[in-house]
Amino acid sequence: MNADAKPRILVADDEFVISRCLTFMFKKEGFDCRAVVDGQAALDAMREQVPDLLVLDLDMPRKNGFEVCRELREDERLKDIHVVVLTAKGQPITSDWRSRIPADHFVLKPFDPRALLEHVRETLAARREPALVG
Repeated sequence: MNADAKPRILVADDEFVISRCLTFMFKKEGFDCRAVVDGQAALDAMREQVPDLLVLDLDMPRKNGFEVCRELREDERLKDIHVVVLTAKGQPITSDWRSRIPADHFVLKPFDPRALLEHVRETLAARREPALVG
C-alpha cells in the first residue's frame, strides 16, 4: 500500500442499510470505500482493484461469503487481504467456524459500528507501519 494513498476498503453485503452505513462511516474516516451487493461482484471488484480490507457478509446472492473467502485465499493477488466477516448467523463464533472460513476477524450482527471501525483502524495502521529489520 502506498504510504500516501488512502486505504481501500470493500464492503460486500446485500443488506442496503448496512452497506450504506458502513460505506458512509469508512468514507467519513478518510478511507477509500466502495460497496457491492453479492459475492461475485466482490470477487470482480477485488480483481479490478485490490483492497486493503474486505468487510464480508456470509449470506449473499451469487456467491456466498464462504465461497468468496475461499476463492480470494487461493488467488495469489488477493490472498493477503484482511477479511472481516459480518454475519447474522445468531450463534457464537466457534473454532469450527474459524477452521472452515479463512477470515481474519468475525463480527456478529447486530454489531457495534465503533468497535468495527476501531478494528479496521488498528488493522490498517499495522499494515502501514514499516517492518523492523535486524
